[in-house]
Amino acid sequence: MDTNTIKKEIVREPRSAMFKNGGWRKLLAKHRTLYITIFELFSIVFGYYLAFLVRFDFKIPDDQIKIFLTTLPFLIVARFIGYFIFKISSNSWLYPGMSDLMDIMKAAVTGSAVFIAMMVFIFRLEGYPRSVLLIEMLLNMTLIGGTKYTIRYIRENRRSGFPKKSKNALIVGAGRAGILTLNEIKASSDLGIQVVGFVDDDPGKKGMMIQGIPVRGSSEDIPALIKEYDVDEVIIAIPSAPYKKIMRIKNIAMKENVEIKVLPTLRKLLSGDLLSYNGQNVSFDELLGRRITTFKRESDFRLLEQEIRNKTVVVTGAGGSIGSELCKQIAEFKPRMLIMYERHECSLYNIEMKLKREYPKIEILPVLGDILDREKLQDLFSCYKIDLIYHAAAYKHVPMMEREPFEAVKNNIIGTRNVAECAVEYDVEKFVLISTDKAVKPANVMGTTKRIAELIVQSLNNYNKTRFISVRFGNVIGSNGSVIPLFKKQ
Repeated sequence: MDTNTIKKEIVREPRSAMFKNGGWRKLLAKHRTLYITIFELFSIVFGYYLAFLVRFDFKIPDDQIKIFLTTLPFLIVARFIGYFIFKISSNSWLYPGMSDLMDIMKAAVTGSAVFIAMMVFIFRLEGYPRSVLLIEMLLNMTLIGGTKYTIRYIRENRRSGFPKKSKNALIVGAGRAGILTLNEIKASSDLGIQVVGFVDDDPGKKGMMIQGIPVRGSSEDIPALIKEYDVDEVIIAIPSAPYKKIMRIKNIAMKENVEIKVLPTLRKLLSGDLLSYNGQNVSFDELLGRRITTFKRESDFRLLEQEIRNKTVVVTGAGGSIGSELCKQIAEFKPRMLIMYERHECSLYNIEMKLKREYPKIEILPVLGDILDREKLQDLFSCYKIDLIYHAAAYKHVPMMEREPFEAVKNNIIGTRNVAECAVEYDVEKFVLISTDKAVKPANVMGTTKRIAELIVQSLNNYNKTRFISVRFGNVIGSNGSVIPLFKKQ
């Protein structure tokens, strides 16, 4: 093979590859402005010529041909002035909306006004057919606007290659969010979703057609509609609705054994995919229906920094719901060392891996041990100069502690005393007991043991350097052994 042949092969390969894997799309995107300008130029010339044809019943006199050719350059300039002012070329050609249509109309009127001004000042409109001005303006709007909407229609209704097996979907909510969902589904043919109808509790919307899709009824009609239209998926597109309403609709649909998706709030939309948010995975802050309280004042951050920064902090029960969250929050304020004391190896391993991944610069020491093992506690306290203890290790399951009262006494009372006395013995600066609201006038074994634990730390607070504090938590939503995870599993 000679040198020239090799050169031809080298050049030929990229060209053939250009149209594979969407290469032609990249080419169009690269020269988008050029192609749009050529199309706009064609629309101006063709529309102007068609206006003369319509005006003269498709037989243009010779003198009018001369007028057409003489005035065409001025029309091109006038039209491009209108396109430039209203940014017709840069506006979306794939997803035009009403605002784009209004811009096309404004650009057409502006261009016509500029053209008329040119005709008056340059040609005095002598021999010029006035009706051509109106016909040409209407044709120009039709060509530009019609082309944009045709592109959108083709894009939304095309099916490339062999599409996935279509799933029938019902959209709950015929408002803006529902229309947004419909548009996204139409534009994403690879999803394989066919919308068979809308559902909305507004009786005024029943029977309404939205982009060719009917509103078939209210949320109470969902079971019947699922059976009638063989629905595979229900998409709840009412992100502003309260959680209770979403759950009511979700429960109606769940009885029919179909897939359920919930359109996220704007916050979630900005951080993820439109249809990636599954109704099965509702966050606990959404479940509560209220905002999460966070530290906002600089003074709050400074106080916490003074409390934790460059100190050795111990968290007992570090693998539990409260303990693991405490570890995460403490790591934010850069302690000298975070010691995680936990007797369950899997829980300890999980929180260790999570914190080492998220806070690689923090020195973390996982310790597998029981608070009933006083000797191990003393070994730990003697090896490290501990400044702060968060004691979250406790049995908290109320019905189980009724069956196992002795275990509750050992862990919640004796275990707390062991940690507290070690804190006194080794001059720990502060000891924080994580208690419970069930310690107020306790009516069960768990609450009673936690109340006694509070009394123990209170008694130690009066005669030692260590400062003892008790904090009563209410029910922690989503915590291990609580009712929410149980409901979710059911």
